[in-house]
Amino acid sequence: MSESSLEHINNAISECMDKDEQPWDYYDLLQSSQNGRYYYDSSHLIKSNEISVPKAIFDSIHTQNANANANASGVFGGFFESINRAYFVMDCCIYLWDYTNKTRWCCLNQFNDAITAVCLVDAKHNIFIEKIKYLLIVATKLEIRMIGIGFTNNCISGEIEAFPTKYCISTDNVVINKIVADKHTKRIFLCCDHGNVYEFEYFYSQNLFGQHSRKCRKTNISDSFTSKLLKSLTLPENSKQELMSNSIMDLVIHHDICGAKCLFSLSLNGDINAYLFYYHNHHHYDAQQQQQQQQQQTPPQQPQQQHVEPPPSAPQQYESTTIRKVLTYSAKKLYNEIQLQVQQMTDDNQAYFFNRSHGHNKLLDIVKLVEIDKYESQHCQLMAITRNGDRLFFEITCSSSSAAAASASNARRAITASSKWSMELSFIRIRPPYTKANHHVTSSSSSSISSAPDAVNVDMLSFEPSIQASSPSSVSGNACFHSNGVTFMNSFKANNQNDCLLLMWRNDIETQKSKYVRPQLFESIECDSVSGRDNNCILSVCKMPLERYYSASSFLLYSRKEIKKLNAGKPFVGLSQFAIEHLLPSPIYLCLRKHSITFYKLQRYIDRFKVLLLSRNYEHIFHFIRKIGFIECQIMCLLILINHDEMESDDEDEDEDAEMPQEMVTVHGDAREAHAQQHVVQQRQQHKVIKNEAFNVLQAETDHEVDYLYQDIMQRLNHLSPKLLSVYLCLSRIVRPIWPSTICIIDIQHNNVISARYSYDELFNILNALRKLRKLLGRLTFLNVDKAHYDCLQVWLSKCIEILHILIMLTRCKFVNIYDELDGDLQTLLKHISFEQLLVKPNGSLLLEKIISVLISKLNDNDIQNLHRNCPTYFTSAQFMTFLAQSHLNNKSTLKDALKMYCDVCGDKSFDLENACNSLKNAKYYTGVVQLVFTLQRKLIAGIQEIQKQKQVLQQETSSYRQQQQNQQQLHYYNVEMMQLKNRIIAGWQHIFDSLKILFVDHAHLTVNSHDYEHLMHNQHRVLSACLQQTNKDFAYKLYQWFLDNKMMQLLFKHKPKYLEEFLGETRLDEQDEPDVDMLRQQPVEQQQVVQQERRNHRLIKLVHYYKENREILKMVQLLDALTKTPGFSLEDRNNFLIEAKRATKSLNNNGSNFDPHTVNNDQYNQLEERSVLCGIQMKALNELERRARRPLLEHEHHNDDEMTEQQQDAMTTQHDLRTLHSKLLNLEQIYQISKRHRLFECCLDCLSFANDSNTMGHVNGCWFLYIADVINTYKQHWTQYLLENLHKMVNKYNVHQQPWMFDANTIVFYLNKTNLQTHKKASPHIIVDMIYPKIEYLTFGKVLAVYKSIFQQIPEQHKVSILQSIQYLLSKNARYQQQQQQQQQQQHVQQQQMFLLSSSSSLLNPRVLSSEAVNNSQIAEPSTNVLALDVIAACMTYLERHHFDDGINKQFQELHDKYSSGCL
Repeated sequence: MSESSLEHINNAISECMDKDEQPWDYYDLLQSSQNGRYYYDSSHLIKSNEISVPKAIFDSIHTQNANANANASGVFGGFFESINRAYFVMDCCIYLWDYTNKTRWCCLNQFNDAITAVCLVDAKHNIFIEKIKYLLIVATKLEIRMIGIGFTNNCISGEIEAFPTKYCISTDNVVINKIVADKHTKRIFLCCDHGNVYEFEYFYSQNLFGQHSRKCRKTNISDSFTSKLLKSLTLPENSKQELMSNSIMDLVIHHDICGAKCLFSLSLNGDINAYLFYYHNHHHYDAQQQQQQQQQQTPPQQPQQQHVEPPPSAPQQYESTTIRKVLTYSAKKLYNEIQLQVQQMTDDNQAYFFNRSHGHNKLLDIVKLVEIDKYESQHCQLMAITRNGDRLFFEITCSSSSAAAASASNARRAITASSKWSMELSFIRIRPPYTKANHHVTSSSSSSISSAPDAVNVDMLSFEPSIQASSPSSVSGNACFHSNGVTFMNSFKANNQNDCLLLMWRNDIETQKSKYVRPQLFESIECDSVSGRDNNCILSVCKMPLERYYSASSFLLYSRKEIKKLNAGKPFVGLSQFAIEHLLPSPIYLCLRKHSITFYKLQRYIDRFKVLLLSRNYEHIFHFIRKIGFIECQIMCLLILINHDEMESDDEDEDEDAEMPQEMVTVHGDAREAHAQQHVVQQRQQHKVIKNEAFNVLQAETDHEVDYLYQDIMQRLNHLSPKLLSVYLCLSRIVRPIWPSTICIIDIQHNNVISARYSYDELFNILNALRKLRKLLGRLTFLNVDKAHYDCLQVWLSKCIEILHILIMLTRCKFVNIYDELDGDLQTLLKHISFEQLLVKPNGSLLLEKIISVLISKLNDNDIQNLHRNCPTYFTSAQFMTFLAQSHLNNKSTLKDALKMYCDVCGDKSFDLENACNSLKNAKYYTGVVQLVFTLQRKLIAGIQEIQKQKQVLQQETSSYRQQQQNQQQLHYYNVEMMQLKNRIIAGWQHIFDSLKILFVDHAHLTVNSHDYEHLMHNQHRVLSACLQQTNKDFAYKLYQWFLDNKMMQLLFKHKPKYLEEFLGETRLDEQDEPDVDMLRQQPVEQQQVVQQERRNHRLIKLVHYYKENREILKMVQLLDALTKTPGFSLEDRNNFLIEAKRATKSLNNNGSNFDPHTVNNDQYNQLEERSVLCGIQMKALNELERRARRPLLEHEHHNDDEMTEQQQDAMTTQHDLRTLHSKLLNLEQIYQISKRHRLFECCLDCLSFANDSNTMGHVNGCWFLYIADVINTYKQHWTQYLLENLHKMVNKYNVHQQPWMFDANTIVFYLNKTNLQTHKKASPHIIVDMIYPKIEYLTFGKVLAVYKSIFQQIPEQHKVSILQSIQYLLSKNARYQQQQQQQQQQQHVQQQQMFLLSSSSSLLNPRVLSSEAVNNSQIAEPSTNVLALDVIAACMTYLERHHFDDGINKQFQELHDKYSSGCL
């Protein structure tokens, strides 16, 4: 099943949730006429219990009534529902009665005057002792006092403990009529009979000396300073009466109106005023206080919301702000607007008001103001109830300027002093014509399931709003209650001095339907009256707090909008009635009378539907379906069939035993047990009947049209069938408690402790419902959906159930321990992921799998088997077998059994190969890792081949264009699947390489004598043999690359792997075989090519070693020859390749071969030798050019722009030639041209010598001249000294005997002498001689003397004397060494032979010069040497005599003449 299909179902569930959260404004567009009907056909109000007031309190009330005036009873009462107490106020006493305990009550009578008003408010923190949780504000005629309220055991079910406080203030001679307090801001407000509204404040402070100060005050917030001053003066009696008419009779706090909190006051004459007290952060509630209150409650506590630390801009506590009056709505304005509204009413209603307008100042006498929540209506914010049961709905608006100033981030601050508020009457809902019809309230004690009504005719039991004699009357403000469409009020009956309880509850479904035709309000009327007691009037009505009887799971019902508010979100708010009805028990309402308290339950629709199904009156059922809607009834049937509506406990027999005497319980115990069993059997039979009828209704084919309410969602869901839409809505309501919220809670107040959000029971209830629904859908044939959709729905349900099983397992373990063992990214994901995201998000599946991997280490074997059975998707058979295999790894004898288990399930998608391989490696079973990976490889390759066959079949099909598109999608899916399988194979290979690393790299430090060395060698051999036997070429390439990267390729050479030669010889590997592919892709293309080239050359070098190791010399020579031409190598590497190739060729000749060594191999050796010599010349040119390139450039200021441009061009040329020399082997001409271009004359001479062409003498002499000129230019006056040390080295490199043109002595020596004489003022006649004799081996004494004789003849006259001195020095130098040469001739001869050989080995060998002709003729004596010497001496003496030089030089020549002529030299 694809993830997109599951995502589609998730989207449908989200759409259904949006539908249940769709806001409705029930009072928008309503008018005072034709605004709906009253129905009298319902019986939803059930009287569940009635408790009499304790006798002591009853007697006090009776006594008070007897002593009271005729016009006033003197007794009033109400509820403190937050502490489960009802209160009665009689004169100066307050009676507090715990209505949950029936007999527990207490009396507070420490007051000195009659009590006029009371209020219970939460105590502020850090002011009172910890015992005090609440404050009782008591107003008497003289003072206002504050009493601390605590409880034994700090629980509201305990006894009340009252603590007097020092907070007390005078009333200033006014009567406090009512006290109200805001729960969240803890601000207290009072109203009095003089028309004033006060704020009561109390303070606590402590000075520097530790003294405590407790003060309180009341501030008049209703009048300006002038008004306060006038009221403080003594006024006439008639003014006092007028002032009393402005007495404030009611106060109500609206918690969210125009983005703020407002206090509304109602005066006796009908004036309404509004006082604004807003706070900074509307969306933050005091979570700490709420938590403390929950800890005091005995019923199940509602779970905490996720604690998220508010941003710095959001204050964490409420701040008091100055209250100001923002609205005044006078009675006169109300009178005028009522008259306008009356004109829209029917004639009889208009007549009533017309008659009433004569002689009455008020058309409607308002007794109560009620807040209308914004989720009930955005149009109307306030409702007023009149003395006759009429309801006035008011619209309150802020000025547009203030609204424009409001920003989305801080709208609550936008209400400023300049804001203008307005209030107007929107419409009037006239009282119902009758208080009751033909039937009364049903008592739950009569039967477990109520019977159906007798009347079905709706028209007979519905009426327009109208004023009749039987309409409600004498409605008391204290006895009125309104909340979310449910309104209670009393209607006084003068005949028995009792009043009946009137219920008006809005039918939301029909009201919403009316929006599509004409906006109307449909309400049902029910009434309950008390008989048997007189003067048992209603004192107060309230709704029991939800936490008293709702389970903790009920408080998980949040709309997604409220969840986004974090701590400020409220449960149930913004959700439709049907979205949460099945998870909540019937709401409980309390009615306090003077003699009793009555408990009422408002029957749920689903309970009413079960009553109809049990009665099998199909006419009633069809009427109910038309009224509620076909979709909702289908959902109810589904909920009934899966038993997901049994959230309300049946407490009809609660505490019956407690009320009976003990002896009666003992005597009748067996009878009661039998009765209870019979009752259980009866209930089971009834439930069976209800389920059968619900199934029949669900299966029946009906012609009911779909309600307008659901047409929009059906269109968004691609026109689903109504019944299938019912299934989706049912699913959304089942999973709503866990759908949008995160699965864990972070408690910031306790060091960010993380815990599971849902308990075991909460998760199990949802799990059980989903399992039953999945089973039910298999039985239903009404869905009419295609099989693919049905299968997808079943998969979605199965996945939900599996996730719930995992979450249930989490609740059984310590959540924080599981959290701590996850990775950092998964911990972050766990803190923010919701159930919805767990279903379809890939990271959700990953998180669940990781959670399971942690869980299995903490569960026992039975739990693990259950986890596998219940969660086969997330804990598959492969994972289960992996877990079983873990237990076999601890024993070496069962390692093969564990390996077999792994191999059996390794082909499964969920198989955790990494965990399995790690376990085998930890057990040091490295061979098992290799076998497991190769088994996985075999299975996955078979799967790939099967997919390829399916692809071929699909590609050969011929179909329509639409079918081709589908085929393309399927082909894409096949390609993705094949890629996934290949990736799994590659991941498995990595585990083999990890094992190789452990064996060959991590344990390489073990010595031969080590204890584990032998075992290591054994494992290395087995693992390597298993890897080399693998015939998969891709794996072989990966294996070779691993050894290559780890510099252990030589280990493979002796095994001669199958694909190794091919791998090393690859010019370019596939991308998947390249190491670090991802890193390589991130680099530029040029860099990628360089890296790939380097890796290729590295492999080729290893191939050379492979050939050498295996004695494949011929292949080695061929490869080395190819490497010299392969790009990517340095010139030094190429030279080494040539040298190695020469050695290999020589060894090939020495070892013998099938070829003639004097033909093929000799030629090849000569070719390699020539290339080696050329490479040497090229290396020399490269080194010299690099040396020159490193010289620093001259300073810029010494050159003009043209010189700099020429210099830059030379530098560019140099860099180009450097790259050329470095990148490849050049031929002779290329080397010569580069050397000549860069004045590398020594390299030029080497090239000319290698050319071996006698016709190049002119070029050679030119190179010598340029070389000498370059030396002169470089060394200036010291050039002769440089040549003295280096010239003979250059000349001796060449075989001048066979290449005499390489050093033309006559020309070059003449040039040296001439240049010496020209460049030196006092030129030395000896230095040139020392430069060439006897250092240059080719130039013997005779040759040098002949050269100088020629120079003497050619030199200009002015230089002849210097040449004569040079000749004289040459002759003398030769004479000094002749005697030593004659004495050691033989020894000197041997020494000369050795020097020749040494110079030949270190010189530039030229293979083109035949070695057979390399005869050392320099050692052959020349017979004409003495004759030549005497001839030269004679010529010199003649020249000296002719020019009359001094006798000193003549004498020297004469001595030389004697020596040479004597024959001793």
